[in-house]
Amino acid sequence: MQSSAKIAGMTTKSRSQSATAHVSDSDELFLVAALAAVLSLLALAFFYRRGDLLLWGDAVAHLNIARRLFDSMRPGSDQLGPVWLPLPHLLIAPFVVNDQLWRTGLGGPLPSMAAYVLGVAGIFRLVRARASRAGAWLAAAIYALNPSLVYMQATAMTESIFLAALIWSVVYFDDFLRGLGDGTASAIPTALPAWRALERCGLCLAAAIFTRYDGWILAFVIGVGAVSAVMLHLAAGGPQAGGPHTPPAARPANGGTARGGAASATSSGRTERSRPRSRAT
Repeated sequence: MQSSAKIAGMTTKSRSQSATAHVSDSDELFLVAALAAVLSLLALAFFYRRGDLLLWGDAVAHLNIARRLFDSMRPGSDQLGPVWLPLPHLLIAPFVVNDQLWRTGLGGPLPSMAAYVLGVAGIFRLVRARASRAGAWLAAAIYALNPSLVYMQATAMTESIFLAALIWSVVYFDDFLRGLGDGTASAIPTALPAWRALERCGLCLAAAIFTRYDGWILAFVIGVGAVSAVMLHLAAGGPQAGGPHTPPAARPANGGTARGGAASATSSGRTERSRPRSRAT
């Protein structure tokens, strides 16, 4: 009894430590995102004062395509997809309804700036899951302070949107790989089931596919990697059906194999007791 109580106490302590670490990492991730947002706003103000938001012809084209969705001779979805993929223009469209935001170019950077913040946070989360806190901060700083990216996110260009989708695709694919095991072989234990991480990875890949053609290659590579990982995991003897990393649809009925086995054993015992004993001759 004492050993059981000791083991239960150790388990509770480890769970509380893991929860505390998770809260701390979430707060740190929020801090990284907040700093990236401040840098993004400062960059927008700097380039706007210099009149640099519309230097790229492609940025002007993205603004005009988004505007033509509702302000053209033939408004509607026909304006999407002739050269560029549609997601960036759909994201920009609500902000260029205002003439001032469209003419000055201020309507275009808003989705790119949000994607820039997500990208910085994604880099931090990805590296922190596999390396030290200092390494995660260094990686996020290198990404955030890239001069080309700092300028691109302040325009209507699509680079920061695609990079954010790419980064979070890799983040969730990494969660998927860690979720196939016990979820603790990293600096931050994953609380996300493998199948849920794969769903989120697919959503991010869809965003990448509809942003730039590079996303098509990315989706193929991650798809091959996911299938290979599952096959290797099953070949090595993966978790039993009904475990925390099994999709609900694939879990057995009766509350899992353990409960089903116990019920079967109980039923078998009752059957044996109900049989009449044969009399000795």
